[in-house]
Order: sequence, then C-alpha cells, then structure tokens
Amino acid sequence: LNKLVLSRIDQLDDKLKHILQRASVIGRHFHYHTLQTLQQKLNDHVPLDHLLAELISHNFIQPNPIEKDTYVFRHVITQEVAYNTILFSNKKILHSLIAEIIEENYTENKSDLLYELAYHYDKAENYNKAVHYLGIAAEKAKEEYNNEVALNQFKRLLKHIENANYFGAISNNFPSCYLTTSNYQTMPKMALISKYSYKSSSSKFSQCIYRF
Repeated sequence: LNKLVLSRIDQLDDKLKHILQRASVIGRHFHYHTLQTLQQKLNDHVPLDHLLAELISHNFIQPNPIEKDTYVFRHVITQEVAYNTILFSNKKILHSLIAEIIEENYTENKSDLLYELAYHYDKAENYNKAVHYLGIAAEKAKEEYNNEVALNQFKRLLKHIENANYFGAISNNFPSCYLTTSNYQTMPKMALISKYSYKSSSSKFSQCIYRF
C-alpha cells in the first residue's frame, strides 16, 4: 500500500508534490492560513487555492467539515508517505517554520496549541523551545487529568534532559513536574517524577527525572 501511495505522489508535478509534503509536516489536519504563511516564508507564491483544489480532486486531501478553512488528509498513510519523502534536513526547517507561524499568528488560542508547538520544536531540534513547550504541555495535561498525554510529554522531555547535550535547554523557571495517576496499567506503581537542580559554572537548571 505504501508503494502504491508513493507511486501516486511521484506522479504529481513538483508544485503539487511540494504542497502535499509541506501540509504533511503540519499534520493530519492543517489550516489554510498556516500553509499559506509557510508558503510565504519559503518565498513560494504559487496559487494555493488552485493547488489544494487539485489535491482534493486527486483524493489526497479533503476539506474538514467541522472546522472552517481546514483540510484533512483522506488517509493517514498518505500523510505518512508524503512526510517520509522529505529530506531530514528539510523536515527540520519546515517544522521550525511551522512552530514559528503558530507562535506568531495564533497568540489568542496558543494554550490550545501547546502540544503542536512542543511537537514541531521537538522535530526541529530546537532544544530551548522544545523543552519549554514540552514542560508546559505536560503540566497542562496533568492539570486536566489527562495522564496518558502528560506522561508521554514528560517522557519526551526526559529524553532530551538525559542527553548531556541538552542541559543548556533547561530554564531556571521550569514548571514543577509531578504526575499522579491511579491507572497503574499505563504507569508503574512506583513511578515518580522528582525535581532537582543541576549547577554549572554559569547556570542553574531544574530538571524532571523519572524514577521507576
């Protein structure tokens, strides 16, 4: 099936293929304004409306009936295959630009997009921003008793912190990190996220560490 989807994508002309690839980096669901702004940041001024209409006619995407000016990939495998056709270095650039677009243009509902910001900066390997938003996203999920999401965010955060190269990304005012859950099927009974300080010659870092 992947080969079939890849074959269909390869048959697209470059303009359509680029739009499909960039949309795939935004996510399964993507907003018209986000994609349009991404095009502008890339100095690509092709007529977006026409290209999206073509991708709809080819059954790659469809308008989202629930949210205005939003599109969705008809099949998740299409998004995944399109995403995997992008060079790793280009993915990092696109994720970084998309995160910047969200920060700059969606300030009013930024709190609803914390997971997206954490995801895109994580993929962009912007460690300062990734750690910042992963921490806030984890705290938000914890406060909403969304333990599974919170644990996932904390695990991604821990992955960064455990690598010595990422120490510089931890800020002094890192949010308090703890998680309580009664769902022992998804989290070991003895799981504990504790907070301690790491001191260097120039900075003091607060870190969240899992102990099982």
